[in-house]
Amino acid sequence: MIDWGSELEGYDKHEDRVENLSPSASGNYIHAMLENEFGDVPGLSFEEEISSGRVDLLTDDLLYEFKTKSDYSMDKVPLMEDVEQVRRYLNSPDVEHDEAILTYINREDFSDVRQFVFDPQYDTNFVADGGLPDYSEFDLYEVDLEEVRSQ
Repeated sequence: MIDWGSELEGYDKHEDRVENLSPSASGNYIHAMLENEFGDVPGLSFEEEISSGRVDLLTDDLLYEFKTKSDYSMDKVPLMEDVEQVRRYLNSPDVEHDEAILTYINREDFSDVRQFVFDPQYDTNFVADGGLPDYSEFDLYEVDLEEVRSQ
């Protein structure tokens, strides 16, 4: 799993560029920046078209979906619409991955990143971010779907 919080440290020059953009435009900017900066890394495939949409990033074993969020949204549980998008991608017939990482990037501070590991076998379980290098060090918590739906 890629620790995007560490990878995006030092990209504060880009924060000034997205400061006055709409949420959608800032998301597009950050997606383009990620592809531009990391697109030549072997094993990373950005903006991959699949039958159920366009995946932000595929690696050999993980599917990544990036979302840009405001300071306020960063501490919330994953939004139901984001959960459904990841679930749809993992259930796509042309995707062979078993796990996905839903990655929230704070558009005001790119080094503020929250990552949630999504396993379709436990479709309400996520793994909280901690910037830790392997899955065994994450704490599992169950997302309260009622809370997510009420957002």
